[in-house]
Amino acid sequence: LKQQGYAIAILTDRSATAAAIRDAIKELAQALDPDRGTFLFYFSGHGYRAGEANYLATYGTTSADLANQGLSVSEVQRLLQTTGARQRLAFIDACRNDPNARGASPQRTFTDFQASEGLRVLYSTAPGKVSYEDDELQHGVFSYYIIRGLRGEAAGSDGMITFDDLQQFVTREMKNYGVPRRRIQVPYQLGESTGDFLLARIANRPATPGTNEPTQ
Repeated sequence: LKQQGYAIAILTDRSATAAAIRDAIKELAQALDPDRGTFLFYFSGHGYRAGEANYLATYGTTSADLANQGLSVSEVQRLLQTTGARQRLAFIDACRNDPNARGASPQRTFTDFQASEGLRVLYSTAPGKVSYEDDELQHGVFSYYIIRGLRGEAAGSDGMITFDDLQQFVTREMKNYGVPRRRIQVPYQLGESTGDFLLARIANRPATPGTNEPTQ
C-alpha cells in the first residue's frame, strides 16, 4: 500500500486497542481530500459474533464482554462513513463464530452491517465460520492471498487492481488452497457502490486510456 502512495497507520499488539483504532481512523481521515480519497480499513486477528452483531477482538477484549470491550463492525462502518472518503473499504480477516454458543442455530443471517453507497467489505469467511491460519504461510490464509493480490497477482490485463479483481483472485486462490487440505473457507462480500473501486496499478503495465490514477 505504501508503494501505491497510501498513508498508513499500523496498530499491533498492545497498541491495537479499540480506542486507538478509533483515533487512527479519525487522524487518517484528516489527511484526505473531502469526497475524493480512498480509505481502506484492514483487520487481521480474532473476531466474534454475538447474536446479529460482529465484533473485532481488539487488545484487551474478552469474549465474555464483547459489547463493552470489542469493536463492533457496525461501529467501524460508522467511522468509515465519517471519513469523508469517496470510496471506503474494509477487509476483515477474522472468525465469525459465537464463542459462547451452546447448541445455538448457526443459520442466522448477517444483518447488522447495513451497507451504504461507496462501501465495500470483504470478510475472510462467511457468518458462523472460522478463519484459518497457516504457520507455513506466516499469515492467515485470507491475508496471505490479499497481499499476493495487491502485489500484482490480482491485476487485470490493463495492470489495474480493483476491488472486484482482488475479491475474485482471493476467492479462487483460497479455494485452490483449501480443497486439497479440507480447509474450506469462502470469503464473504458485503456492500454496494456506484462502480468498482480502483485500489492499485502495477508498474510497467500501460493503463487503459481514460483511466484515472487511484487517489488515496
